Amino acid sequence: LKAMAAPVATRQQHMYVTQWEAQDAPVGDVFHAPSLVLGSRAAYTGAELGADGVGAAAARSSSSLMFALPLSSAAAGAGVLATIDATFDLMKQQLISRPVPAFLLTAGTQYATTATAARPAHGGLMGLSRTVRSEQPSARLSCLDVAAASRKSVGDALLLASRASFVGGEALELEVAVGDRVRRVPRLAEAPLSTTGPIRLHFDARGAISNLRIVPQGEMPAIEHPQVELHVRAVGLNFRDVLNVLGAYPGDPGPPGSDCAGVVAALGDGAGSQLRIGDSALGHGIAALASIARTDARLVAALRAPLSLEQASTLPTTWSTVHMSLLAAP
Repeated sequence: LKAMAAPVATRQQHMYVTQWEAQDAPVGDVFHAPSLVLGSRAAYTGAELGADGVGAAAARSSSSLMFALPLSSAAAGAGVLATIDATFDLMKQQLISRPVPAFLLTAGTQYATTATAARPAHGGLMGLSRTVRSEQPSARLSCLDVAAASRKSVGDALLLASRASFVGGEALELEVAVGDRVRRVPRLAEAPLSTTGPIRLHFDARGAISNLRIVPQGEMPAIEHPQVELHVRAVGLNFRDVLNVLGAYPGDPGPPGSDCAGVVAALGDGAGSQLRIGDSALGHGIAALASIARTDARLVAALRAPLSLEQASTLPTTWSTVHMSLLAAP
């Protein structure tokens, strides 16, 4: 009987964090991979450019392209939209022609170490490059982020960035943080289990996704009429949640997290007969980015269709939007 017994399945954890792994920058002659550097004179404080803001890193034909943005805090903040527009034009040119490896040089955008304080001026370019790579996988585009506090001069930073990403025929890293003879690359790692009880996502202030952190979920008060309590198993994220965390949603949207699916754990008086404890259910929760969420029972429905809880968590807002649109149709 012991031999026939199925092994007990361990519940997988799906919490990950981004870890920046330090790597030694390769030492070698950067000119063995010639590149073309484009940028305005405002992008440089210690290097000379040609008449049109073009500097050739080698006399031979260029095998890669680097687009250098204004690196100082004042220059970077002065022309954010213009910089994104120019980068967008460059990316379009790259995609309609034969693409070569292209590198966007930014300053202070990544939290590569706990000592670095990221500046948001170049954050839009990071998002643009990720979107380009997502929609056009053939794009050979990388972001090189220079920590301003660690560079002796912009010229040295460009040289180190070149060595960090395209010397020696290495695979193209999508994002690299460049420091003093050290480069750091992002890697996904399983998040340590900091708590064994119920948890929730919390932020002390809106303004950035990175403000979110996991904290223990306190003891819940007595359930009210006509609430339902769900043990949340999956949450569907909406654009509203992103705007909420960024502080861009009008008014006070409350805690993030709404669309969810889970198991009914408790029912308040007047919750109705359509739900039973132990049922799988989906609906709109309040502060659903947590182990336990409560909401009005009228906003929750039992899950009868053959859907996984992950699939079910994507439906509440989508279904409600389509339903209201059809009701309003002439």
